[in-house]
Amino acid sequence: KQFDLKVRGEDKSLLTWDQLAINQIKVAQGIKEISVAEVVLEQPFADIEINSQAQLNLSKMIKPQLKATDHNEAQGSASGSANKAPSIFPVHVGEVKVVNGRMFFADYSLPIQFATKIHDLNGRVSELDSTSKVPAKLSLKGVINEYGSANIQAESTFFDLANHSTFDIQFKNLSLKNLTPYAAKFAGYRIEEGKLSLGLKYDIQKGQLAATNNVLLDNLTLGETFDSPDAPSLPLSLAISLLKDSDGKIELDLPVSGDLTAPEVSIGGIVGKALVSVITSVVTSPFRFIGNLVGFSGDDLSRLPFESGLSALTPPAKERLDALAKALAKRPQLKLEITGCFSEPTDQKALRDVLFEAELEAMLAGLKAQKNAVKNKQQLAMRKLYAKHYGVEAIDALELSHTKKGEGANLVLDEAAYYADMKQKLFETIILGEGALSKLATARASEILNYLKAHGKVTPNQLKLEEVEEGADQAGDVVCELDLTT
Repeated sequence: KQFDLKVRGEDKSLLTWDQLAINQIKVAQGIKEISVAEVVLEQPFADIEINSQAQLNLSKMIKPQLKATDHNEAQGSASGSANKAPSIFPVHVGEVKVVNGRMFFADYSLPIQFATKIHDLNGRVSELDSTSKVPAKLSLKGVINEYGSANIQAESTFFDLANHSTFDIQFKNLSLKNLTPYAAKFAGYRIEEGKLSLGLKYDIQKGQLAATNNVLLDNLTLGETFDSPDAPSLPLSLAISLLKDSDGKIELDLPVSGDLTAPEVSIGGIVGKALVSVITSVVTSPFRFIGNLVGFSGDDLSRLPFESGLSALTPPAKERLDALAKALAKRPQLKLEITGCFSEPTDQKALRDVLFEAELEAMLAGLKAQKNAVKNKQQLAMRKLYAKHYGVEAIDALELSHTKKGEGANLVLDEAAYYADMKQKLFETIILGEGALSKLATARASEILNYLKAHGKVTPNQLKLEEVEEGADQAGDVVCELDLTT
C-alpha cells in the first residue's frame, strides 16, 4: 500500500500506487517457477518525462552496467560454474488488473515543451506466461486530458513482442492544439485548433510488420510557422487545403509494412515515411489529386487549350472547368489562380489573319455594291488591296515576276504563285494594335472566370486573376496554365 518510488535526492515521484494486491502466489523451487493467479494495481501513477537533453527520467532507475573489464575482474575469483548466466525463472501471471490509473507524460526536449495527462485508466492483461507461445491479451481504456479517449486492445507474446503481436489502438477526440510542440518540430507549424482521432492496427509476425493507420483530422487549422531543421520542406498549408473536405475533415489511410528486425527500422519511422509520401504525392500533383475526387484522371485539369487568336472556350476546356468547379466545391479552402495567356507567334499570326480577312471582306463588299461584271471578285479584291498598299505599278511588277514563257512565244502567268505571293505581301501590311496579345490573354482569363462563376458552386473568393503571361503551343492550340493555392 501507498507505494512511492523516487530517485534518490529528488522529491518528484516516478511511480506510485495506492495498493498492489498479489493473489495466490506459487513458487516451485525445484523447477524454478513462479505462478501468480492475479495482480490488482489500484490507482497507479507513472511520471514519464524526457528532459531537455532528450534523456528519459526512468533511466535513472537503472543501475549502470559494469564495463566488460571490470566485470571480468569481479568474476575472476568465482568458480567455473559461476561463469554461466543464471537461468531466468519461468513466470506465469493469470491476470493483471489496472484500476483508476493515471499517467503524466512530458517532453522537454522539443522546441516548445509538451505535456499531457492520461487518467481514468482501467483494464487488464490476461495469461502472461514467459514460456508459452500462446499470446496474452490486453485491454486498456482511459481518458486523455479533458475530452480525449484511448482504447487499446492487443494480443502478444509480451516477452517477445516481435515474434507475435497484434494491436488495435483507438484514440479519439484529441486536441490538436496540445500537439503543437510536435507539429512545430516535425512540421514547422504551430496548430491553432482541431481534433485528432487515430485508428491504428498493427500485426507483427516474426519481426514483419503489416499495419493500417486511419487518421482523422477535424478542423485542423495551422498557426504561425516555426523554424525547425526537422520539418520537411513541403507546402503543408496547400496539402491540408487539398486534403480537407467541405466538412473540414481530413481522412488518411496509411497502410505500411516493414522488417522490424532491421536495426534502422521502427514503427514510427515507417509510418512517418508513409505520411510524408502521401503529402508529397498530393502537393506535387495537386490537379491530379482533386481530379480524382470527381472522377477526372490525369494532369490535364490544369491546362486549358484555346484556339489560336480566339478567347472562346473550347469543348475540352469546358470539360476541365466543369470538373474543376466540382472539385473546388469539395475543397472550399482552395483558391484557383487563373492566368490569361498568349503565344506570340501563334496568336499573332491568327489575329493578323482575322484582320486581313476583315479588310478583304470589306473590299469585296464594295465590289458587290458596284455590281462589277468580273467573275473572280476575290482576286479582284486582292489586286485592289495590293494597289492600295503598294501602288498600281507594284501589281505589274509582281505579275511580271510570276510570268514565264510557255509553249512557243506565249507568256503564262503562274496564278497560284502570283496570288499566294500577293497574299503574303498583303499580310505583311497588317499591324496589330498596341497590347493586342495582352488583351487576348485577358479575354481568355475572363472567359475562364465567368464560366466557373456560372457553373458549379465555386465561391468568388476561390477565384483569383493573375497577370497575363506567354503560354505554350500544343497541337495548334494555345494552352493556359492554372494553379492552386490557399
